[in-house]
Amino acid sequence: MAGKKQFKAVYGDIDSPATVRQVVAFLRAAAARAWLKGKKIGVAGNRPAGFYASNFNEVDLYAKLGIKVEYIPLNRVFAAASSMNPDQAREKIQGMDELTSRPPGEINKSLQAYLALKEIIKENRYDAVAVECWPAFMTEFGGASCYAVSQLNDDGISTACEADVNGAATMLLGQFLSGQPVFFADLVIGDDEKNTLTFWHCGAAPRLLAANNTVPVAGVHPNRKMALSVNFPLKEGEVTITRLSPGPDGQLRLLIVKGTGLQAPLLFQGNTLPVKLQQPVEQVINKLLNKGLEHHYAVIYGDYSRELEELGKLLGLEIIA
Repeated sequence: MAGKKQFKAVYGDIDSPATVRQVVAFLRAAAARAWLKGKKIGVAGNRPAGFYASNFNEVDLYAKLGIKVEYIPLNRVFAAASSMNPDQAREKIQGMDELTSRPPGEINKSLQAYLALKEIIKENRYDAVAVECWPAFMTEFGGASCYAVSQLNDDGISTACEADVNGAATMLLGQFLSGQPVFFADLVIGDDEKNTLTFWHCGAAPRLLAANNTVPVAGVHPNRKMALSVNFPLKEGEVTITRLSPGPDGQLRLLIVKGTGLQAPLLFQGNTLPVKLQQPVEQVINKLLNKGLEHHYAVIYGDYSRELEELGKLLGLEIIA
């Protein structure tokens, strides 16, 4: 209908915190929708072969969120990296000197990759990037991209692994709502007794989210055994687990799950965070499986469930909660 306007009716005492919360959530959702419109995501490379979880509907992403996607050939990234001075990115990370088993050039390439990606992002005014972190970075370039992804997120540039464009878009949204980087991670463990889900990734989390009294330590990619990654557990605190995910018809849906990140030591090489859920773990996992969601999730620090729900309604998305 021409001229149709979206609105929200709120009934309640104007002085009630619950009423204010409803109004503010709607306003922030509307602001998020307006902010996302016109944003650009650069895709460095393509999704790894057979990695269907990183598929995305470019037309729907633009139609629903107003986000544009541009493609960056990996050979352009590698060529740019080769001309970078790694010393410009070399900062003291605990454990760097202990990586004596790795060739120095491998570490330098990781530092150069960060500098090259940051320069390409600046030149093209990308708001976020999704990087084909494997296998080409290891097999063709000779250095892991984990450090680059970690540092770009610390720089305020939402960066997703494995060329996951929907993941990068979700990270953008989470960064807008929370004002800080987002932990982009795989769901790896469900524990019924503790009612927790554990999230992990390979050492590419932003160091700004490291657990208190924890020092991030330089390391290697846990599978490819190639530098450079950054190992540490994530900090505790209230979190919202979310993802923009295409349904069977290719149309975007929005996952919203609330929980609390728990203080815990590093469980696996890379970055880990166990999250205690408000819903039963079995119920959440069954929902993820039956709805066919991917294994990548954005873990946002803070409770933004109402904002995300309002945004989903404004955009006409199916909400999975």
